Amino acid sequence: MHTPWYNSYNYHYMEGETMRVMYEPWFIKYKVDHVFAGHVHAYEQTDRILNIAYNMVNGLCTPIPNQSALVYITIGDGGNQEGLATNMS
Repeated sequence: MHTPWYNSYNYHYMEGETMRVMYEPWFIKYKVDHVFAGHVHAYEQTDRILNIAYNMVNGLCTPIPNQSALVYITIGDGGNQEGLATNMS
């Protein structure tokens, strides 16, 4: 895919949300294991997460792993001449 659905960077945050809502259930149904996306000039890999369920403790929120979910990998840094994304949320 082009735009990552899950992204820790402020750049392009939630740009793929409409697509995620439509297609993520199909990915789960058909047992997709990994999704590769670009667009954000960085490398990032998630745990197996689904619909971003959060655990709120002491003001911190961390995604709750889900073993039936996918691993999302952002690989948007290859061939990049603009510089790496550095502004994490």
